[in-house]
Amino acid sequence: MKILINIIFFMFMLSMPLFALRSGGRSGGRGFSGRSGYHSSGHSGGVGGTHVISGSGHGLHSGVEYGNVVPAKNSKYDILVVVGIILLIIISIVIFIITKNRKIKKSKEIIGKISEIDETWDTEYIKTRVEEVFFKLVESKLNRTADIKELTSASFYRNFKAKIDGMLIRNEKYIIENIEIKEIQVVEVTDYKDDTQDRFWVYLVVNMVHFLVDSNNIIIEGFQKPEDYKELWNFMRGSDNSWILREILDEPEEHMHKFKSFSEEL
Repeated sequence: MKILINIIFFMFMLSMPLFALRSGGRSGGRGFSGRSGYHSSGHSGGVGGTHVISGSGHGLHSGVEYGNVVPAKNSKYDILVVVGIILLIIISIVIFIITKNRKIKKSKEIIGKISEIDETWDTEYIKTRVEEVFFKLVESKLNRTADIKELTSASFYRNFKAKIDGMLIRNEKYIIENIEIKEIQVVEVTDYKDDTQDRFWVYLVVNMVHFLVDSNNIIIEGFQKPEDYKELWNFMRGSDNSWILREILDEPEEHMHKFKSFSEEL
């Protein structure tokens, strides 16, 4: 996915209009493209740039008379670049959907067999457990407490508690509203003969209002409108044989292709 983003960025840069310069008598100038930089972090981005013009070299067939700058005619090229970018985006989405569906199908096949041996692998039980852990995390965020120790691994709990403690020190708080769980799909199953090593990943899609405010109720993270949050949640077996949360990853498109389901019991 990162490679695809770099390709899109490169094509976008090439789509910037070319400029030509012609000045005085028989002499002229060659135009250089003025490129805009696009920087992406999380869900935000920006565009800005400067046109660079050189007065040296040979004259071009189009351009500027007497020092006035006009864009060269390359609209067909620009259209092709835009179409290419759109196609790349569509292709990346299609590839992700196909990959995700394959992972879901493989996981279902394995779960369907091992759940007959071990009922903790039952699909409905897994989904119920994921929902239970999710809403407990939401409750803990809202109350700025870390009452999730029984539902998470030791390392996850330490990191979560450190974030909550930081919020209390800075007097920050989360606002979380209008929660709708849209999708819970198991995308990887790793079933070992040693049950303590069992793991699974779920693809979780939740629509909600989710933002962080400071002591003056100024939003410092997130947006005051419903958004789809897409994450990958990893669960492991706890000491009582129940599933506990081990890890959360964002950007599912970056990780989906890595998953490989298997069972040593089959």
